[in-house]
Amino acid sequence: MNEHRFFSLAEQDHIAFTPEQHRAIVHGDGPMIVFAGPGSGKTTVITWRALYLYQVLGVDPKHMVIFTFTRRSAKELKHRLTQREPKLSSVVAGTFHSLFLRWLLRYGDANFQIWNESQQSAAVREVLRSESMSSLDDSVHRFMQYITQLKNADIMPAQMQVKDPTHQSIKKVYMAYEAKKQQMNAHDYDDLLVVFYHKMILSSDFRQNVLSSFSHMMVDEFQDTSKVQWLAIKAMTHQNKNIVVVGDDDQSIYRFRGALPNSVADFLDTFADCSEIILQHNFRSTDEIIQTSSSVIMHNIARKSKQFIGTRGSGVKIRYFSFLSEWDEAKHIASLVHRIVQKQPDGSIAVLARTNRQLTLIVDSLFEHQVGMQLGDIRTDMYHDRYVQAVLSILRAANSKQEIDRTQAFHIYRQRVKIRIQHDKMMTSFDELLQQIATKSPHDAFTHVRRALFFTGPTKIDLWAMLDLVEERASSQMSVVTWLQEIHQHELHMQVRTLQRVLVTTFHGAKGLEFDDVFLIGLHDDALPHRRTLEETSRKRLTEAIEEERRLLYVGMTRAKIRLYCSYPQMVAKEKVNMSPFLQEIGVKISQRAPHITNHMATLPVIAPKVGTTCRHKLFGQGVIVSVDFMEDKAHKVGILFNKNDMRYFHWETVMQFNHVMLEHE
Repeated sequence: MNEHRFFSLAEQDHIAFTPEQHRAIVHGDGPMIVFAGPGSGKTTVITWRALYLYQVLGVDPKHMVIFTFTRRSAKELKHRLTQREPKLSSVVAGTFHSLFLRWLLRYGDANFQIWNESQQSAAVREVLRSESMSSLDDSVHRFMQYITQLKNADIMPAQMQVKDPTHQSIKKVYMAYEAKKQQMNAHDYDDLLVVFYHKMILSSDFRQNVLSSFSHMMVDEFQDTSKVQWLAIKAMTHQNKNIVVVGDDDQSIYRFRGALPNSVADFLDTFADCSEIILQHNFRSTDEIIQTSSSVIMHNIARKSKQFIGTRGSGVKIRYFSFLSEWDEAKHIASLVHRIVQKQPDGSIAVLARTNRQLTLIVDSLFEHQVGMQLGDIRTDMYHDRYVQAVLSILRAANSKQEIDRTQAFHIYRQRVKIRIQHDKMMTSFDELLQQIATKSPHDAFTHVRRALFFTGPTKIDLWAMLDLVEERASSQMSVVTWLQEIHQHELHMQVRTLQRVLVTTFHGAKGLEFDDVFLIGLHDDALPHRRTLEETSRKRLTEAIEEERRLLYVGMTRAKIRLYCSYPQMVAKEKVNMSPFLQEIGVKISQRAPHITNHMATLPVIAPKVGTTCRHKLFGQGVIVSVDFMEDKAHKVGILFNKNDMRYFHWETVMQFNHVMLEHE
């Protein structure tokens, strides 16, 4: 088939290509890089290029190899290829890990077992325990990330440079983990990358067998390749330079997995004669979304400059909201989502945030509105936290006549307080605790049990994060019994894999997806850029870290097709936060404090409270008003004492306007 006939058949199927897509599809031999922005049709280009290679250039599909970044992408690509031309089912397409394993088994005489993620996690946990280090899930996850980063940078334990105690701990755990793996003749997924690359370098037979298995290579999401993947690609293209890479440096968000921030620049340096194509058309989003997201990413320095042309029209304005607290944000956003679900049952919706913690609140609020949801890469919700479960078990025992509830609660109580209470007094102490909380409000009961079970400490440490959230949640509950029933229903709901169209996930989890309506929540300066990311990054690489955090916001924004909503809370973990600097630098002004608030509310008269009045704050619980001062704007500065030693001051007119404080007589 000639080229004219090829594109005539495409036109008969009502498929049209932009000039840039056409150039990418018909590219012959030699290296090429395709800059494919959000919604630019990159999968279409890859699919039709494979078809062009087969039908016009006569390339055997078995000699085409296509690397994808995820199994989901590989499955979708294989489906599109086969749907377009059944003979393309023999194209070799998959992730780096799966294809490298394929060649290792076929040509490398590989004889080892491969650990899955849970086996790797168990091994790391065992190593941490043997080294008398924290083996909590958060620590295990963090050390697994360290190991992934090091392997993707092709760094073995002996090659690590120890600069401080943290690096020393990482090296110790890494060495012990590798020793355990070697004893069991096992490999983890990242080993597949390292082993394959070194075999390509050291074994000429293996290298020739691999190279003879393909004639044309394509790499999708090239911006997310790691150092060891890139080294392997170079080894595979040393003789045959028929390589096409497709990606977008503005969407490189996997530095924590070892992705090279400068992979695109390295490709251009390595293949100086390569062709460059920018897919300029955005078929996904409205002009408003394209222009705003572009103004965000333009603040990054290390990037390829691009201009995008929208195809969907101007669209509606992006809506920005500010809320007093995370709970207010979750409640109002869930209400908006619920309304959209009712009005537009055939649409698609996503609620995205920087962290899993931020999403636990929206999951709880969506459940209250009985909105069906899918959970993307969220590992848990607040009620499944082990520490929260411990407190809830005590509350359940105090409000249940079931002996099994009491037995389970006592077992947990004994495990938590056995160091502080003598064994013979354990049961008496437990009974006293149940009596003390029997008549308390949900918030006071939860707080009381929490203090009895756990040592108090800084609220910002990850260990107590979910306890903090549930304690805040308790302040809005009227009855412990009713609350426990709601939690039980929530847990049953979370066990059901629903096919509902509201996706709740992180920015990372939304990569490659698109939705009619996108809600970006928690856009404050402690989350974006993320505080821990900046704290754990050296000064030398701080700019890289900040630019990747900005890319995360860009990825989140560009998931939206029609409507985009951005919001942030003013209080997080009882600390004041500000709007994300990434929004500030593009001049975002918050004009809408909440979806339901109207301008006339600010003019309603507010009567100053009396000193000595008992009140309840939504976040801080029960308190006593100890001072009332007049301010220059005829408003009032009110001091409230919480928990005997927690003194806080409020602009009274504001907290009353938002219904954040309830007086005793109310």
